[in-house]
Amino acid sequence: MAAPLILRVILRDAPVGVAFALRLARDGLQPPTARAVDRIVFEARVETAVTTGGVFRLSGVVLQGPPSARFLYVNSGKRAGDARSCWDRRAKVSLAGIGADLLAQAQAGGGVLQTEIAGTSEDGGPCCATVPLIGGWRCARGARLPQVRADLSQDRGVVPVDALRYEKAVAELDDGDDVHRDAPTRRGDAREQPRHLS
Repeated sequence: MAAPLILRVILRDAPVGVAFALRLARDGLQPPTARAVDRIVFEARVETAVTTGGVFRLSGVVLQGPPSARFLYVNSGKRAGDARSCWDRRAKVSLAGIGADLLAQAQAGGGVLQTEIAGTSEDGGPCCATVPLIGGWRCARGARLPQVRADLSQDRGVVPVDALRYEKAVAELDDGDDVHRDAPTRRGDAREQPRHLS
């Protein structure tokens, strides 16, 4: 019988202004679950099952690779959906450190496994290639996310909003909407005719 599990990947100190997303099957993308100044958090639901030979297997729309060598892709720049970015990278996060004992502990303790990676590579750009895990995979506590539907084609490739309802995925910026744009002409009523400054 399959049991749900949350995989949490935390990117530490990622470059500012670069888009990141988890790659889903068939080239879909999952945006970050949460962002802070020094970290980007992804959480993804997977299923665990035990084969007839007693081997644990992970499956899910976020997983890449064969069953015996699963991994996640963290895309950045163009691969994360930002067509104007100068970056076009993906980082490979291995699940090799997740064994039967760790899966059993995670299932007993809330169903969350967590790891961290450096968000910036040595050249100053976003992380890429196979990245080393900081501290490996370990059991973690935290709220589990609602399930994201795996078939994104029915939503035209868009992740349903319910998956993002717990925290804002992007920090809210001050867009200066409280500025009085009509101050130079001293117009207070939009029905007034424009005045020329001479």
